[in-house]
Amino acid sequence: MQGLIVAIVWLAGVAALAAPQSARVALSGPLAEWKSEIESLGPHRILLARVYYDTVRRGFRLPQDAPERPLIVESLRDPNFLKQFAAMHAATVRHKQDGRTLHIILLNMGRQAEWDGHEEVLIAQELGRVWLYANNYAEPAYDGTEQACLGIQAADLLQRRIIRRELRRRGFDFDAYWTPLLEAALERMEKAEVRPAEEIPTCELMSKLVLWVDVRLGATDRPWPHQERFLRALRRLYPILERTAGDLYRELAPLELDRDRQTYERALQTVLHTMYGFVRLVLKRSSIRYELETIPPSRKPPGNKPEVPPLPDSAPAGP
Repeated sequence: MQGLIVAIVWLAGVAALAAPQSARVALSGPLAEWKSEIESLGPHRILLARVYYDTVRRGFRLPQDAPERPLIVESLRDPNFLKQFAAMHAATVRHKQDGRTLHIILLNMGRQAEWDGHEEVLIAQELGRVWLYANNYAEPAYDGTEQACLGIQAADLLQRRIIRRELRRRGFDFDAYWTPLLEAALERMEKAEVRPAEEIPTCELMSKLVLWVDVRLGATDRPWPHQERFLRALRRLYPILERTAGDLYRELAPLELDRDRQTYERALQTVLHTMYGFVRLVLKRSSIRYELETIPPSRKPPGNKPEVPPLPDSAPAGP
């Protein structure tokens, strides 16, 4: 009898291991409520899917039960998108469908070990991006090129600051997700060897520029004791970024990005102009054009301000 029980348990374990992976994502109550609020702002539909990484075939795999699977596959066939998605925990892709904007939040399960235990906050962060889009906060249009990461990074620097405040207002603990990531990045940087700037890819340099400015502005709600140590590590590895990071910090520090959409858009133009200028003039790499993507006039919220609930006053984030 004991052997039979062991066999049954073993077979159950094998069955569990063999169970097909699912793309489906279940939302907590607060996430489902926010999703409904965003969709009520206009013709928006929000879907979520898990994308897995096959370590044997060395490629991403999308389960058959993914919603709007052909549209997601279309994005996953874009080599430039894949290169960027591989470095992300999650990404949101958009498609126009039957007069609506379809927002598909993709969770990168290949990096699950880095965000495991914080899925709710990760999804909330992506909902925040959709929330800003639905309220007509402009962002650089994705052009499908290898340099599209510049626009993504520029918008991320500004949007993250607005989204964090909204997450705090809604009770999501962003620091619990973000602080361990900063500490892991700090450990890696302190062990890394310095490389000549010409050997560092443009997208890596821009991501570190954004991280530099973000940390200096205060990347966490609660004071982070390793801020100066983190900035020293960035100076050692990426000295070419220091002047530009300082310029952006001085431009952005006094701004209240979540109070006025026009302030945000002017700041976005400043960040984009600075980043693209850095690539052309300092790195002397290819000249790139960009344009901002906004919601068509027929779907814009009325007036000059977005339909966003008033945000409470709070202490500045970070040290």
